Amino acid sequence: MPVCSLGWFLAAAPHAPEAAGVLFTSVFQATMGIAALAGGGVVDRTSPGTVLVLAGLTALLAAGTALATSATPPGSATSATSVAAEVAEVAETEEAAEAAPVTATTGR
Repeated sequence: MPVCSLGWFLAAAPHAPEAAGVLFTSVFQATMGIAALAGGGVVDRTSPGTVLVLAGLTALLAAGTALATSATPPGSATSATSVAAEVAEVAETEEAAEAAPVTATTGR
């Protein structure tokens, strides 16, 4: 999932890949911290087994949501693949622009 998320972040901000990477890392770290805090709260109030059950239910809910909201039909290219292709296309365009010779125009 992190690869897909990073692809989405980069596709959303193709002009600023460094900023997108920093934002992705921050969001990922915040998510891990919130999950650890929630898991610790559950263990303090119940038992470690309850955390495992809740984690399994959360994974099932996430998988069901992903399948229900999927925009691509089964057997076709996934949206992560298309995002990766779009990111690669943007990178190629930027490389071509950097390699192009710069000419001065006088406007006369």
